[in-house]
Amino acid sequence: MAQHLSLEDRIYWSLSKHLFSAKTGITKPLWPLVETGFFFEPAPSPVPNTSKFLLNQLAITKLRNEAKARNLDPTGLKRGELVELLSSR
Repeated sequence: MAQHLSLEDRIYWSLSKHLFSAKTGITKPLWPLVETGFFFEPAPSPVPNTSKFLLNQLAITKLRNEAKARNLDPTGLKRGELVELLSSR
């Protein structure tokens, strides 16, 4: 599943691949020139984590555990459905 990156998620970006995927204009050939002038430290995860971007970074097992910790039933839900459920609560 391809992960869509939006500019609203930029406070959580920590890797150069996030910049490439978001189509910011920074390309892999350009990255070595830009890398030395920038330091990307992502914002801490919100509590509870409702960021679709950050939830998409988690393994399905962690998503299910997160749902259970919030007293939500993850039974039968697929990855995308878990992300939607957790991001809305």
